[in-house]
Amino acid sequence: MQGADGLLTTITFGIYSPRSVTVTK
Repeated sequence: MQGADGLLTTITFGIYSPRSVTVTK
């Protein structure tokens, strides 16, 4: 559950803030 939620959040945030995804990764 957490994994799927995290992935979805990462994708959603990536669209709005690509920089956030780079920092998280």
